[in-house]
Amino acid sequence: AGSIRDAGRGVEPLNVTLVLDQSAAGNAAVWQRICRAVGDLAAELGPADRVSVVLAGSRPRLAIEAADRNRLAALASDLMWQGSADTSDMDAGLLLTSSADRVVVVAHSASLQAAGTTVQAALSAWHNALATVGGDSLACEPTGGTRFIELDSATPSQSEAAWREPTFGRTSPDAVSIRRALVRQVLGRDTLVASQCELEVHFDSRHVARYRLIGHRQSAVESLAGTPPRGTDLHAGETVRAVYEVIPRSRDRLAGLASATLSWRTGAGDDLQAEAAPKSATVDLGDGLPSAHGCELLLATGVGELAAGSAHAHRRTAVLASLERIVAAWRGRGDITAFGDAVARTLERQSRGGAAW
Repeated sequence: AGSIRDAGRGVEPLNVTLVLDQSAAGNAAVWQRICRAVGDLAAELGPADRVSVVLAGSRPRLAIEAADRNRLAALASDLMWQGSADTSDMDAGLLLTSSADRVVVVAHSASLQAAGTTVQAALSAWHNALATVGGDSLACEPTGGTRFIELDSATPSQSEAAWREPTFGRTSPDAVSIRRALVRQVLGRDTLVASQCELEVHFDSRHVARYRLIGHRQSAVESLAGTPPRGTDLHAGETVRAVYEVIPRSRDRLAGLASATLSWRTGAGDDLQAEAAPKSATVDLGDGLPSAHGCELLLATGVGELAAGSAHAHRRTAVLASLERIVAAWRGRGDITAFGDAVARTLERQSRGGAAW
């Protein structure tokens, strides 16, 4: 799914201010997801769009003003490394917002409940606006223009069937829901590109002795390859990747071992299918590295196998050496991501016999 921004449509440039709950009510993992969602948002911005970011931590501050997509992406990466705050002053953070077409507050429900009158007044206006339009967060126009993405653990994930029901501004604190809600609220439009997506992977038994699904990294649901009957929905900018371990019957035949079919339904209700050509990457890197996201997936699944003590990673030294070669080649290529670097650091510590998994 590509960008949902289209300069050819004559869309007015965005001027948005984000207020981020840096404490995330004490959940560091949620703060990491918020940062990644901001990075994903940057990829959906047009060249003239500008986003300012206010960090509502113990000492709220304007982190960046009128940033373009590149500066916003860089900030999101920096914020992930800075980590979360111990507390958040949401009222002071909201007061720091400058004149903008749209103000979007991303905060945990516990942080909002503990906030003072400034936040409570804006939150009340948001809830009133939602009530007048049946919970449609795109159709409502709150008094004062401040919108909220209220992270609430009791709210179903958008990757579940129940996500289509109105949640009146509440969002599950999982990565998928935060990302979708942020992109939707900032851009002010529906981001759904394809629904009921299903992926079927077939291996040629004439050339494949054994195979198994060892991991996946995707920004939609957690297991498209084993999708439930309803399939899954994909929104703008989301990707799906799966990694299989394949044992070929002959090393002379490494091409054409598998085929895949992706089927989905468009917004107009049309059912479509496309044949996908699975990409392979050998551990010895003989054919070069996969994409940056592919490298992320290979490292994460390899580290996960080691961490879980998988029976398939019994040759621990050999697996570590293979993963280290991927890291070295990726760093040498010069496009290692923040997530990939974090996994690589974990791998390096474990290889030295340092921190426990």
